[in-house]
Amino acid sequence: MRFLKVFCFLAFFSTLLFAQSSDWGNDVRIMQGEITSFDCDYLSDGTMFAAVQKDTVVMSPDSYPVILYRSTNHGGSWHVFDTIQSLGKYERMKLLSSELGDDYLFIFCFNFNGMFNRLCVQRYNLTAHTLQSSELIDAWAWPNSFDATLYEHNGDSTISVIFWSEDSQLQIRHSDNRGITWYGTWFINAQGRAFDPDVSICRGPRNEIYTAWSASVQSQERDSLNLYGQIWDANTGGSIGDTFIIADQNKACVQPRIACSNDPNNPALWCAYTYEFDLYQNDLDVYVASVKTPDSADYGWAQTSISVSSQMESGPDLRFYKSYGNMYVNMTYLYHNLANDSTKIFWGWASGSNHVHWNFHTTFINDHPSHYIPNGTSPKICYSPGATGSGSAVMYSGYLENDLWIDAPWTLCVEETPENIPIGDFRVFPSVIRSNSSVFLVLPLDCIYKSVIFDITGRPVQQSGEIQGTKGVNSIEIDNLPSGIYFLEINQAEQIPLKTRIMVI
Repeated sequence: MRFLKVFCFLAFFSTLLFAQSSDWGNDVRIMQGEITSFDCDYLSDGTMFAAVQKDTVVMSPDSYPVILYRSTNHGGSWHVFDTIQSLGKYERMKLLSSELGDDYLFIFCFNFNGMFNRLCVQRYNLTAHTLQSSELIDAWAWPNSFDATLYEHNGDSTISVIFWSEDSQLQIRHSDNRGITWYGTWFINAQGRAFDPDVSICRGPRNEIYTAWSASVQSQERDSLNLYGQIWDANTGGSIGDTFIIADQNKACVQPRIACSNDPNNPALWCAYTYEFDLYQNDLDVYVASVKTPDSADYGWAQTSISVSSQMESGPDLRFYKSYGNMYVNMTYLYHNLANDSTKIFWGWASGSNHVHWNFHTTFINDHPSHYIPNGTSPKICYSPGATGSGSAVMYSGYLENDLWIDAPWTLCVEETPENIPIGDFRVFPSVIRSNSSVFLVLPLDCIYKSVIFDITGRPVQQSGEIQGTKGVNSIEIDNLPSGIYFLEINQAEQIPLKTRIMVI
């Protein structure tokens, strides 16, 4: 078999095609029963997770187990792989799944204990199949006002959390040992606590962490809630620049959700929020503030009206795809019609190359209308990468918080990949590893390939023969290499190879 050998430094990523489908409504019920809160996350190999807190006995307020679900076929079916004891009834839950080689689920929650509002994280070890520990992040947190993000730093998982404390201080904390210990400090002392003191945090493609929050602004002219933001260094945890205004419309701007494109060449930043046009009416309109170059001096946030209504709209979720080189962000929001007490869920997307333009599916996506519940059960976006029918999925709870559903991840094809894509269009992760460990190659299809590792001088230091790779995640062992910078090259027959940089520590 002849192998075409062409060297290139940059890794190529799959072209994302948006193929709208009329198959919304092919939803699957994950869980039946009454829900207090839930969240979801996924791995790059397509495994999807959902953590659901269930009220099992209405007459027993202490019975709130957290049930962990997993899907390995892109949301088509789900199974329970464990049930763990909760720390109380959660108003909000945040689930983060670490990538291969780490094997942890992090479940963030509040535990109200007497006089304290305790922000905690439950650390579930997927390898040991057990709840490893429950760690305290802060004992004086404000309920329903936290968010967390997870990213790789120096070969380990680093977690950053943002939340309001009870003394109206905005806190940011970091953990670089899988959630066991936390460091950080407050960085904003609010003039007045917001009645909906929501916050959001995400990681960008260039080692930045972006934060957004709503806070009260009190003056002689007005008393409103504006949205603010700040950028942080993912390596050091320190702030980059000063606090900036995201949205100031002289009314209540609440429920921010922030996300950044993962394409370094199109690093657009979006912040979705609801805008209370009239304090005395139920008309929470959906807006998105966006900026093309989030590291510029003046930012220049553009305000885009997504949907305007005299009824009620709430619960936006905004999320980017984990894979680097992706410039798209997805969003869902609730539309609640007060006239007939019905709720519809809408889904759309935008691109970093045109951050103010949004595309929306023409019809709502849920066959089981959700009831408007502002306590963390609004629709959540989850991805299912790595399959012909992969794409965005939407999880949501049914009417009056009954049942958990997922809608149409295997038919939508948001991250659809065209046929006959060369292997070089797919990625290797992680980029920082230890010696005598593995990196993982995601293949779009079964194929034969060779792998070669070069040192910084271009000398080959490890190479394989022909390997029969399979569609999905494949492992490449890194044997006895000293610390340093290396280049991993993947050669596929008749295709331009993938060559990407890795660091051994």
